[in-house]
Amino acid sequence: MDRALRGARATLTGGIEQDLLFIDKVIGVGDVALSDHRSTQPTFDEFARLSAEARRGGILSGKAGVVNVHLGDGRRGLALLRRIVEETEIPVSQFLPTHVNRNPALFEEGHCVAKAGASSISPPPPCRLPRGGRGELRAGLRRMLEAGVDASQITFTSDGQGSLPDFDAQGRLRRLEIGRVTSLFAEVATRCSRRGAPGHRAPGGPSNPARILKLKARTARRRRRCDIVLLDPATSRSAASWRRRG
Repeated sequence: MDRALRGARATLTGGIEQDLLFIDKVIGVGDVALSDHRSTQPTFDEFARLSAEARRGGILSGKAGVVNVHLGDGRRGLALLRRIVEETEIPVSQFLPTHVNRNPALFEEGHCVAKAGASSISPPPPCRLPRGGRGELRAGLRRMLEAGVDASQITFTSDGQGSLPDFDAQGRLRRLEIGRVTSLFAEVATRCSRRGAPGHRAPGGPSNPARILKLKARTARRRRRCDIVLLDPATSRSAASWRRRG
């Protein structure tokens, strides 16, 4: 977390812009943690400079140059990101804030960002909305669509195999859980079975991050490389999973 803010030691060529230009696998910057007590507490100038380097590198290399922003539960919410957009020429589309459904106030801010750029919602834990329960991801998706957010601007974040710490009101660690990628599969499968929509086209489906991150080669088209999951329409369970290499 916040690796990109530690200077040249966190890059392979000595800078973010150079990494984007010269290293094929580098497509952006992340995760930069905001409003989180575990972050390095980046200043406005640090965050602005990092975002500018990512944008220049993305433009020159033809890559997305997206800055992936991890959001915590802090009261500042998206204030620093919004300040960057208001006080510099960097557009909101340069950022992908994740976990915007962590609390109700942040969720409302996420709507505004998603209408101009993109936002990512996550399954529990650790994100919790009132009366969300285990269906929180579906509830969050429904609320964003009702708020007028275009379905193409919504992505899902699992924190797959990442640490999910649970803190009490005083900030003390109670337990440490592990994010599971299967949480996203269950959500997409449920929505496909209910809506009858292809998984890659369903709101929050895999086509959205592929487009936002400019991963044109990772789309389900002829002569493209992609991961495919086949669903049993009767049970919404995976019938088979295989990787096609173009």
